[in-house]
Amino acid sequence: MLKKILLFVALFSASVTAYAGSPESDPGPAASVKGFELLTSGQKANALEVMKSENCYYECSDTIFKCLSAEKNRAARRLAAFVVRRALMGLPAGEIREDVRRRAVSAFPPVEHKSKLDGLTPYGDPNAPVRAVIYADFECPYCGIASPALKALVDKLPGKLVMYFKNFPIISHEYGVECARALLAAGRQGKFWQMHDVLYANAPKFKPEQLDSYMKQVGLDMEKAHADMKSAELTDEIRAQKEEGMAFGMTGTPGIFINNKLYRGDKGGVELLDRIEEELEIIEGGE
Repeated sequence: MLKKILLFVALFSASVTAYAGSPESDPGPAASVKGFELLTSGQKANALEVMKSENCYYECSDTIFKCLSAEKNRAARRLAAFVVRRALMGLPAGEIREDVRRRAVSAFPPVEHKSKLDGLTPYGDPNAPVRAVIYADFECPYCGIASPALKALVDKLPGKLVMYFKNFPIISHEYGVECARALLAAGRQGKFWQMHDVLYANAPKFKPEQLDSYMKQVGLDMEKAHADMKSAELTDEIRAQKEEGMAFGMTGTPGIFINNKLYRGDKGGVELLDRIEEELEIIEGGE
């Protein structure tokens, strides 16, 4: 009987020790990361596993977890919050880890790609420290999320972000080229971004006859617009923009380059904003 009691006590003590030392029960500095309290026990374990195995890639060179306690911990807190958001989506530790690594390559890629911006119409201050260039198609559903989201971020970050749009019509999209023609024709009349907004507001349900109504909606001189849309110069411009994107390694849309660096994350506003704010921090820190 005494042996059974002693065995029970030993097993109970071991389980308490293991629990006390488990990642879930000892989140340390991660407990103060935004959203951490919303995670389930399994999600917390996944998030902590990633934070304790992946290093920060700027400001602090140790693991994300250890860098949370550093004097300078903006990068660590930003990365930890990113990990928490991925964990909240129910992603396993392995996928979150790969997302962190893709994010690192977005910030510090092995190769940068500088787009030709001559003749393009910027949205925002062209002298802003962060420049985003998007290559997109008007019938691509992901472009319909990314380009308007990026444009909204320019409004949210005045003087800090400028956006440029380049056409990358997809062959399988029936009206992609015609929409690109309409956009550039509108640009020749000073209505580039107005046409951009109207096209994405109505995408991807296009019919050829609808383009005229969209062009009238933004106030174009229709005779001039039709003539421009047929011009060889405009066709060459579309071709050059797509060929540039292909030279940068693009095979689909959208492609977003933030200060010449290919962005490899989610195309929605939350992650785009986070990456742009991160780029501002990197610039400010002189990384």
